[in-house]
Amino acid sequence: MQRETVWLVEDEQGIADTLVYMLQQEGFAVEVFERGLPVLDKARSRLPTS
Repeated sequence: MQRETVWLVEDEQGIADTLVYMLQQEGFAVEVFERGLPVLDKARSRLPTS
């Protein structure tokens, strides 16, 4: 079964680490971005899972 992916934008490493841990515990795959523009570029090339 494929896990749904969450795209997380957070520039504070400690906060990102905490959120990644919590989301992974709930069964999500997580991809972290430090800035919003790379997320927009990725969204243009690939739609996230719903």
